[in-house]
Amino acid sequence: MPRKLVLSGALLAAAAFAARPAAAQESPLAENRRFFVAGGLGLGDCSGNLCGDLQKNTGAHVGVLLGVYYRPHVNVAVGGDLHLNFTSADANDDPAREEGAHYVLANLSVRGLYPMDGGGGLWGGIGLGWTRWQYDSEDVDTGKEKDVWITGIDLALSAGVDYRLPDGWSLGAMARVAFPFWSEYCKEDTDPRRGTVKTTCTDADALDPTKTPNENDLPGALWFLGAVVTYIVDV
Repeated sequence: MPRKLVLSGALLAAAAFAARPAAAQESPLAENRRFFVAGGLGLGDCSGNLCGDLQKNTGAHVGVLLGVYYRPHVNVAVGGDLHLNFTSADANDDPAREEGAHYVLANLSVRGLYPMDGGGGLWGGIGLGWTRWQYDSEDVDTGKEKDVWITGIDLALSAGVDYRLPDGWSLGAMARVAFPFWSEYCKEDTDPRRGTVKTTCTDADALDPTKTPNENDLPGALWFLGAVVTYIVDV
């Protein structure tokens, strides 16, 4: 799907959520003008050739997130999220090499909230911010390290459901997909025996298209599925 179409659809969805009237029954976050804090735990991974079987061969692993939001209207919340997600990696199929990967998101977000009868609520969100994906590799015999990282901005689409608990708490679930727009690709070789570190960076769109990885190999989506606990801060 073209990214312009994704962005247009996300903006329309957020506007539709915000425009819907609130139900009479309070949702998990029905109180106006309240801050709330959300913490999540789940699984996440990336898509694209660099994450695939023929290159870094990543796999879903644990991700954690923390968000702080302010609700100026019953159907709207604005705030920010931090998200760290680890993934497995097995690029070399070598027991003498330790590998791993992770990604980070730091986004400003807007959520549309839809209260439901029975104390539940649905929400959908759109976020924009900074992202970094990194792969780490170390030879356990020589100690040599080969690290790769990519940075850029991201557009994140998310959706979730919350169920209200006593004393301002809510429990729910969420899904998020972030679409990165990579700007810089870096690699670093470290040899602790010689005491050398060599770091090279280049624009992501300047990677040699005849080599691996090239711009088309870079992660195309960063996804997450998890459980979320929310607490309303009464200030």
